[in-house]
Amino acid sequence: MIRSIAISICVILCSTEIFAMLELIRQFFDATDTNITRVRTEEERQARSGEFAVLDFIGLVEQYDEYTAEEYDVQTDDGYILKLHRITGSSSSPKAAGKPIVYFQHGLFGDSDFKVVLGPKQALNCASRDTCLRSCRCID
Repeated sequence: MIRSIAISICVILCSTEIFAMLELIRQFFDATDTNITRVRTEEERQARSGEFAVLDFIGLVEQYDEYTAEEYDVQTDDGYILKLHRITGSSSSPKAAGKPIVYFQHGLFGDSDFKVVLGPKQALNCASRDTCLRSCRCID
């Protein structure tokens, strides 16, 4: 009898905590007014001192001197516009035809920046390949 009551109390407390955590997660991801400005260069970012500005994908890639990147808008059959990013090469492995292709897809709550935020040593280790990344979130 006491064991049943203890289990019932644990279930109620745990479910309350779980629902509270889910509500926090929902509020975090439902935040629509983030006021984040995405810019291309570090100079642009510093010039917007009154705003919260971050580098966009190309800005993140090109902050490492030897790397270059491209961005494409790809429209799906139903009219949705996706961003496709391509790391075109580095000084040690310039853009060239015939490179093997590597495609990265981010997770559910990410975008294509995930591959470059760690820096060239950890994240841009595919410079000898034609690296493509798709961003389903279409953050401008």
